[in-house]
Amino acid sequence: MAWFTYTALVDGMVLTAADINTPLSNAANGTVTVAHGGTGLTAGTSGGVPYFSGSTTIASSGALTASRIVLGGGAGAAPSSLTFGTANQVLGMNSGATAYEHKTITAGSNITVTHAANSITIASTASFAITRSTQDVATSETTTSTSYTDLATSGPAITLSPGGATDQILVYSAEMSSGTVNGQCHASPAIAGSGASDADMVLASSPAAGVPYRASAHAFPTSVANGSTHTLKYKVNVGTGTFVRRRMSGHTLS
Repeated sequence: MAWFTYTALVDGMVLTAADINTPLSNAANGTVTVAHGGTGLTAGTSGGVPYFSGSTTIASSGALTASRIVLGGGAGAAPSSLTFGTANQVLGMNSGATAYEHKTITAGSNITVTHAANSITIASTASFAITRSTQDVATSETTTSTSYTDLATSGPAITLSPGGATDQILVYSAEMSSGTVNGQCHASPAIAGSGASDADMVLASSPAAGVPYRASAHAFPTSVANGSTHTLKYKVNVGTGTFVRRRMSGHTLS
């Protein structure tokens, strides 16, 4: 079969045989070049796609995997198919914003990730309840300890059990007096069983021996384990301190 190229006809133009039936340079091997609107290919890879490997050259890519996303290879490079990820992964951009990658969805504390057909379900396994507690200790008791300690009747102490780790607010107070002029009495909570510290203390200083003062303070512990107990502790800086009408209240925040 002969191949034809077409020359634009102009009124009065004299056609030659070459204009009417000019075989293409490569007609003998049955291909049509890119320059003449063809592909220049006689065969390709099954499952592949044709692409421009150069500005005037078309090639066939390798076989692309079924049901996968096709990614361009850039100038001169063949396209390829993206590999599958694993369960609980999603497709996203890498940290350098240069390529796609599969990102794993990781379950955190009290969280489950369930992979199913057409869905990924993220759910909480914790059952939280707003919890509050208050305890009073009215007994008047003393200490000479200069480090935080329990009195003869310990506490007040409260336990909050909301069902999981939570942020909490603690409010505590006591009526305190020192047997020494300008003596100081301190009260501070041992949060979740940890040591009491001056960072959370309530302080009363007596300008005269035995003069009582009532003072209060609060603390905001975070990520407190479920079922933790907070206990008020006491100390003085000198002499003997007396503590009466002690109270602690607590409330979960989240």
